Amino acid sequence: MDVPSTTQQSRFAELESLLGDMERARAIYELAISQPRLDMPELVWKAYIDFEVGQGERDKVRELHERLLERTVHVKVWMNYAQFEMSSGDEDSVSLARRVFERANQALKASSEKEERVMLLEAWKEFEAQHGDDESRAKLNSKLPRRAKKRVKTYNDEGVEEGWEEVFDYIFPEDEAAKPNLKLLEKAKAWKKAMEEKQGNKIGEEGANKENEEEERDKERDREEEDEKKDERDRDSDDERDDREEDSDSEGEKEREVETEH
Repeated sequence: MDVPSTTQQSRFAELESLLGDMERARAIYELAISQPRLDMPELVWKAYIDFEVGQGERDKVRELHERLLERTVHVKVWMNYAQFEMSSGDEDSVSLARRVFERANQALKASSEKEERVMLLEAWKEFEAQHGDDESRAKLNSKLPRRAKKRVKTYNDEGVEEGWEEVFDYIFPEDEAAKPNLKLLEKAKAWKKAMEEKQGNKIGEEGANKENEEEERDKERDREEEDEKKDERDRDSDDERDDREEDSDSEGEKEREVETEH
């Protein structure tokens, strides 16, 4: 049986909501977003969020955004989330929206999505221009990037270096400020690795010394066993020689007795 497309599922859910069965519509949306593969996931998620917005279920809208952000950190999801918080009508809507922007900036910084991060900061800048104060605007302005040219190596399809070209890059003040800490962290990691290697070498040397000691003990035991076997062979030789001498003496006495009788 073919699984309905996301468009069909959204239409089924919309039909149920028109018929007044909101729980059934919600169940269809849940079924749709739970599928491992969606042909157009952004459409069904947006339809579900819009549905809950229409129902006035603000907590459910927040929950859906958080669930969606577990799957993607796309800038449009963050911007829609911030826009919802701003339009939610809550007393602390401005602070809630600002918190979304702050989280989004951290998430995009971690993912190294510079273009999306610029889009977010521009939207955040407009938000602060309308709803912020001098302090919040100054704080936001300190995060805005500057464009800079840099030279990068170019390669052909076979991976062979062809030369250099100039490209534009975004330099974020936050990233620049974090570089000294990153260098310190790198040094700490390098020191830790060196200590682990040193400790590993020490353990390896101790293990090698232990193996050598055991090998020497084994050789000593072999030598002792060989000496014992040699001593035993010497004792056996002495006993055989004594036996032969006794036999020889006995034969001599018998010969003398015979001569005496004659």
